[in-house]
Amino acid sequence: MKFVAQTDVGKRRSHNEDCYLIDDKISLFVIADGMGGHNAGNIASQLAVDVFREWTESFSSTDLSISKKANIINQLVVAANTRIYTESKAHPNRQHTYALKS
Repeated sequence: MKFVAQTDVGKRRSHNEDCYLIDDKISLFVIADGMGGHNAGNIASQLAVDVFREWTESFSSTDLSISKKANIINQLVVAANTRIYTESKAHPNRQHTYALKS
């Protein structure tokens, strides 16, 4: 199976604030959508994706139940939110992203 991702800046923005991660080894797909028009949406998106990427780099087991996978994803979303929040407190002009998980 092949996986691809594509983002588009659209017609109203000058730059793209979306980030994504595809890890086909464990079938993980992460999309972080920066809030267009707000400061540093691209940074927040990248921070969110980085949390997942760091986890995948240290992850070795691919034999997990659906409920364990869901629990890990929930923990990673919380960790990403914490990282974005911490960064926005240190740099108030850096914030804004949405998280979508499934």
